[in-house]
Amino acid sequence: MIEISASEAAERLGVSRQRVLALIHDGALPARLIGGRWVVLSADVDELGQDRPSGRPMAGRVAWGLLDLLDGGRAPWLTAPERSRLRARLRERPSIAQIGHWARRRNEVLWLRGHPSALPRLLAFEGAVPAGASAPGQDIVDPGQVEVYLRKDVAAGAIRKLALRPVPRREANAVVKVPREVWPFDDGPGRAAVALDLWDASDERSCRTARRLYSSALDARFPAHEEGEL
Repeated sequence: MIEISASEAAERLGVSRQRVLALIHDGALPARLIGGRWVVLSADVDELGQDRPSGRPMAGRVAWGLLDLLDGGRAPWLTAPERSRLRARLRERPSIAQIGHWARRRNEVLWLRGHPSALPRLLAFEGAVPAGASAPGQDIVDPGQVEVYLRKDVAAGAIRKLALRPVPRREANAVVKVPREVWPFDDGPGRAAVALDLWDASDERSCRTARRLYSSALDARFPAHEEGEL
């Protein structure tokens, strides 16, 4: 039996090391600690790779249409045939990993850092929509970081006014997400949008909450027994 490191597993699966560690802690990938480092069986990684998400990532407007339909919206920026195709995909009840793969290009993400006093001001900035751990309706609380959605034409002004500066992801205390191609929000984000924000965070607790939110959104809109057209 050949064992490989978490980093090697991540490279083989085409995901981050953090995602591999989340899979380990969730029990989806058996592992053991050797000298303080996680190792996994090469065969288990290969088997997991067979279940990796398939298909090409969607364009921003289509990805946001998928999430809007999942959250009970009508995705009015899409054509009728596009909505029909997306509903057909959702009726197949794809995993959150698959949805995350399809929708991974939905945002431009800006990792920023500013004075702690700027964080509540960013959250309250005109036009800001709370995202991820900053959004209501989920149990992740991170007072040291704020996540918001902003329109592209608003984001630059907010960053300048609040004196936020670009930094590597690990140093960020402010995350600004700019939806690509369409502004999908009338009010706050729906459960599916928040679920994917948390899924992108990759840590064990965020992924667990993401699965719960996604399952509740999917069950509410596309229950397992559904057969007819919405």
